Amino acid sequence: MLNEKQTVRKFYDQLGWQKNVNGIFKNSAIFEDRRQVLADYYRKVQLRVGRFILPRGKYFLDAGAGAIPSTYSTGYEQHVCVDFSIKALQEARTNLKHDGLYVVADITKLPFKDDTFDTIMCAHTLYLIPEDEQDTTIREFYRTLRKNGRCVIIYLWPTSLLTKTAIHIKLIMKKLRLMISNIFIACRPGATIDQVGKFKPTEKNIKCLDLFPGIHSHNYHWFKETLPADWKIEMRCWGSIDRIFTETFVPDNIVGRIVINFIYLLETVFPHLMAKIGRHPMFIIEK
Repeated sequence: MLNEKQTVRKFYDQLGWQKNVNGIFKNSAIFEDRRQVLADYYRKVQLRVGRFILPRGKYFLDAGAGAIPSTYSTGYEQHVCVDFSIKALQEARTNLKHDGLYVVADITKLPFKDDTFDTIMCAHTLYLIPEDEQDTTIREFYRTLRKNGRCVIIYLWPTSLLTKTAIHIKLIMKKLRLMISNIFIACRPGATIDQVGKFKPTEKNIKCLDLFPGIHSHNYHWFKETLPADWKIEMRCWGSIDRIFTETFVPDNIVGRIVINFIYLLETVFPHLMAKIGRHPMFIIEK
């Protein structure tokens, strides 16, 4: 197994799929803004996915299921969870609300026959695979998808306009706090010149995704150039914002609710545009 994959599995086995004192998986605690002001937004975003999942069928593939399996398979005879982490599949078995099949495998080489699955769901997993294997993985999804079946992939752009804006605002705010603090230090009685400029404000790492060593995101042009032109593919917005953005622009009050509701409205009215400028696009592939 490639070192990148070993790193991903080690992260999830030793940290990501461990629960904190509140019973929350540490992976979610690191990457998600779990404030109450965002709860309704995340609920509606998940419902958005359900509109593109075939309502019923025989086999539902949860590719890279992790410890939190998909909730869209209630109309299927079998929910097949695939992951290369035994720890993840053990947790998935506990969390799945109905019977499933659990397969330890690498999704870049699916151990299934052609035309097997009615629906394939791959949420927040493809970009954890090494760059040169992501094309192969998508083709494996297509190979194992039955005629008229549907594959839904939730991805993450390496950068987005909204995230970059939030990062720049945070950097500006940090510089302002540093400047104001230095002014106060300089005005203190008896302050020496070497004390000025040494204030370092405490804040969360604005690049929280850098805590995870295994993200390999391609950009929009890679998808356009790599996936076959004759495939039926639509790109829509899953969620345009991330924790960096919400911690910068969404306060935990009525103003925050107004901001987040406006963002959700933009995602709904302009799903293709927001998929391009936002953080998380959703690819719907129909065979």
